[in-house]
Amino acid sequence: MGEFFLYVTFQSVHEAMKAEDVFHKTTLSFKVVPVPRQISSHCGVALLFSVKDKKDVEKIAVQKGLSIEEFHVL
Repeated sequence: MGEFFLYVTFQSVHEAMKAEDVFHKTTLSFKVVPVPRQISSHCGVALLFSVKDKKDVEKIAVQKGLSIEEFHVL
């Protein structure tokens, strides 16, 4: 079985950039990636995390007031 990934999508590029800045200040590992075709998004950019970090990502997003569109596990 392969590893699952958590794609975090946003309503705008501005929100994605804000989230990127917030997560750079954490110990979580992530990448900025294009949104996969099977995921619809208003913004063409997503943050990609390991699915094991989902609870931490959600907690930080709430604490920092990030406007996340959706979480997608693929």
